[in-house]
Amino acid sequence: MNAERKFNLDEELEQIEDPSIRLFVAKALERVPSYFWHVAASASGRFHPLDTLGDGGLVLHTKRVVYLATEIAKIFKIDEAKLDVLRAAAILHDSFKNGLVDEDRTEADHPLIVRHQLKDLASETPYFEDIVSAIECHQGLWGPQPLRMPRKPLEWSLHIADFIASRTAVYLYFSGYEPKEPPAEQEFEDLSEDLEPAINRYLDLRAKRTEIEKQMEEVKKQVIEEMNRRGERKIVTTKGSARLQANTHFKISQAKLKPMLEKLGFWDKVTMVNEKRLQELLNDGLLSEEDLGDAVEKIAKDSVRILPRED
Repeated sequence: MNAERKFNLDEELEQIEDPSIRLFVAKALERVPSYFWHVAASASGRFHPLDTLGDGGLVLHTKRVVYLATEIAKIFKIDEAKLDVLRAAAILHDSFKNGLVDEDRTEADHPLIVRHQLKDLASETPYFEDIVSAIECHQGLWGPQPLRMPRKPLEWSLHIADFIASRTAVYLYFSGYEPKEPPAEQEFEDLSEDLEPAINRYLDLRAKRTEIEKQMEEVKKQVIEEMNRRGERKIVTTKGSARLQANTHFKISQAKLKPMLEKLGFWDKVTMVNEKRLQELLNDGLLSEEDLGDAVEKIAKDSVRILPRED
């Protein structure tokens, strides 16, 4: 066991009887990001039992998922060969949970990252596809789009095990984790002793924000209705820039663009000079790309950020 790790997965690895699967998982665990061994099971702290919210929490969660999946497999009468596949998928299901490097948050596509990161180990075991397929649907309804729901008993076993192990009210005691005190009596150094004031303030701010957003929507609705009544085109937006429908952006030279638009009488109408405003003028036939001259340049989508106004 690595002395720097609060928990390890040695016992779970030894439970795998198929040598090819055991070798694959062992090599895979050497590839997982270093944060995997230390981060909490829940980056936000909103989910998972309290004892998985500190150092090594994600590994402790993983140990519980392996244990639960093995037990749930009995309900589905999964045979011994597929049981090793299930254990492997359970061990690796959250191995890239926060992405390739620790982003201090759960990566929404983490069930899909495993296949890509471990594909060069596929030759280690003929069960590679079964293992990664189970991992890819372990979140069920909460998984990445396009939605990948469990279909096979093995996949359902992993999904149900992960769901149960993530419930805040569930604590499981098993070999490898036997706390001396019940969870309710333990002290968790990473948690504040008194969160009630902060939680109440957060809820108050959320309520105020909701009320402000309602007022903003009402004002926005009135503005749009008035503009429609006048037959005017909407020229304001809540966002600083927007993508074009095509696969290109406009790179804008503000210094050259402003005098050109002023000369054509459009500067005052384009309240926020960005690609969307220009695209609207082009779509309406009020400008041509020739008019824009060297003030704008069509470039590949997402390759350059749109420059801000400089005036």
